[in-house]
Formats: sequence, structure tokens, C-alpha cells
Amino acid sequence: MVDIGVSVFSLNAEEPFCRICHEGSGAGDLLSPCECAGSLAMVHRVCLERWLTASSTSYCELCHFDVNPSQWAVFCGCSGS
Repeated sequence: MVDIGVSVFSLNAEEPFCRICHEGSGAGDLLSPCECAGSLAMVHRVCLERWLTASSTSYCELCHFDVNPSQWAVFCGCSGS
């Protein structure tokens, strides 16, 4: 087997991680802005904002849930900005 130096993230990781950047809560609060579950449920607010801007969309491409930024405070327990 050849080691190509690529990190592989375990789907059984004990700490939840962002489905976009694959980093844990140490990189920021994780929230669940759509109806995805399991390893696809969590995302950092900043990662989601960048993705929404880059993709020019307002819904999750996996579950098709409308990702409404005004509702994010409900998911993360913080005040809206």
C-alpha cells in the first residue's frame, strides 16, 4: 500500500465535525441548519456562509431544505447577526 499523505476522517469520530471543512468545534461553533443527519448534519456558520455565497443558492443541495440565515440562531443558540 502506498501512503499518499492524505488525511482520512472517520465517520465514527467521537467529536462532530463540519461537513464542509472537516474541522471540529475548535474551529468555531457547529450548527445544524438543515434536515441532514449524522456526519452531514453539522457545519460552521462561516463555512455555510461562504458556501451559500459561492454556490449562489439558499438551500441544502443534499436534503433541499431552505437554509434561512434568520433561523440560524435557533440551531446554534446564539443571537442573530
